Amino acid sequence: MYDGLLLVAGLGSSAAAPKPVASHAPVLTADTQTKIVQQYCVTCHNDTMKTGGLTLAAFDAARVAEHPAVGEKMIRKLRAGMMPPAGAPRPDAATTESLVTWLEGALDRQAAAHPNPGRP
Repeated sequence: MYDGLLLVAGLGSSAAAPKPVASHAPVLTADTQTKIVQQYCVTCHNDTMKTGGLTLAAFDAARVAEHPAVGEKMIRKLRAGMMPPAGAPRPDAATTESLVTWLEGALDRQAAAHPNPGRP
């Protein structure tokens, strides 16, 4: 997920840069983010059930960048409203947004610090 500005050649200085959209999500600590995942996700995504082939039993928000594929999967499912599933307890929208923003930020910082341009 990239939240930066894309500069396009040929745009003069008269083009106004878009302003970032302010998030109304509360800023929570890594420990709080981990507790949210434990409360709402681990019921199904644990070492026993492994629903969807995913366990989040050892999830640690402070270390999410060590498992970018898991973080990206979480972001996609949360953004699409697919998780937690219908009928399961869900955090409020602001808490969900905070978690997604946290995940995106952690993965973006890791990608910026260790770029992988792929094969030449």
